[in-house]
Amino acid sequence: MLAVVKMLHTDFTVKGDIPSKLLDFLHHEYGKALHIHEEEAVPVKSTQWYQSMKKKVRPGDAVRIYRLNRGWTQEVLGKKIGVSKYRVSDYENHRRSISKELAKRLAKLFDEPLDRFV
Repeated sequence: MLAVVKMLHTDFTVKGDIPSKLLDFLHHEYGKALHIHEEEAVPVKSTQWYQSMKKKVRPGDAVRIYRLNRGWTQEVLGKKIGVSKYRVSDYENHRRSISKELAKRLAKLFDEPLDRFV
């Protein structure tokens, strides 16, 4: 179970088996600002949605996704893999294909399977 409160000056989440007394208190205290989610969390990679999206994501898309998830610019990623920011842009925009050697460096850098980048 997941209980979430988002209000001005108040923002918190309670996860797990939440005692009924605590739920009663939260309902009384936060009213409509309290949102209870009863679904069980599942790893996103096991969902059908993820599997279908994975098939649509090309290697350049994966580079952009992993780069942005880390908050890196194209220049920062380029320095980490030994290419220019323009080359990173070419990969992300599908103007250049990613070599197997570069795919290995990306897989290691992002700690992801090699097949994400080839």
